[in-house]
Amino acid sequence: MDSKQIHQLLERYWNCETSLEEERALRAYFRGQVPENLDEVAGLFRYFESQQQKEISSRDFDAQVKQRIRQHRPKGKVLNLAFALRIAAGLVVVMVAAYFVRQEIRKSYPAEVADTYSDPQLALEETKKR
Repeated sequence: MDSKQIHQLLERYWNCETSLEEERALRAYFRGQVPENLDEVAGLFRYFESQQQKEISSRDFDAQVKQRIRQHRPKGKVLNLAFALRIAAGLVVVMVAAYFVRQEIRKSYPAEVADTYSDPQLALEETKKR
């Protein structure tokens, strides 16, 4: 294949428009020597091929995977601390929201009249004057 055909085929490949035969042709092309400008793409195709040839050789593969997951899992205290911090953050958000809602409700009601006189008799005298 010439360079122009390869570039056209790669363009179609990146757009997911190639057939299986065209993809096989690309894989076969990148197995051999390629120009320098296509080294990165060749590395990608070679990686795909190497991964395709890998097999699970062990019968207890699932057990090995589970063991590795357990080894990398954070300890219980760290997990509990993270869970507690999430709950605390949620409570802080709820409390701040409640505070601002309460302030808005206070603004919507008129202010109550406060007593200006401490002596009830004096207050009565003042109301009689008006």
